[in-house]
Amino acid sequence: METLTNEFPLTPHVESILKGRLHIPKDDGHIQCCAIKCIFETEKAGFGREIEVKGEAVCPNCHAKAEYPQDLVFDEHSRHSFLKCPICKQPICGASIKWTQWIVSRHRRGKHLYYHKECHDKLYHDSK
Repeated sequence: METLTNEFPLTPHVESILKGRLHIPKDDGHIQCCAIKCIFETEKAGFGREIEVKGEAVCPNCHAKAEYPQDLVFDEHSRHSFLKCPICKQPICGASIKWTQWIVSRHRRGKHLYYHKECHDKLYHDSK
């Protein structure tokens, strides 16, 4: 059997698609890295096998860097989340976000395995 491998950036839209297709466990709500030794897993709180959506954008007004999800703000009135510049507090267009967390998906016999791109690259680097 052949193993299919896909590499793509993890965005909120892709994450919601994976949740809808039940590829993400409902108990914790995050994609788990399937590498034997995940390089992001540590003993410190907040660091583990979870693959989280990450991105960054440059504010068009002051050229400061805003990071997703740290600078994400939820507006109660419009009931939407948007990225807000940490310096000038202006909203940043969602289309200008550059998604930095890449994910590798491997499919084999109907089983879906997901890896951080760095962990997947390390798997093959160690074997050479």
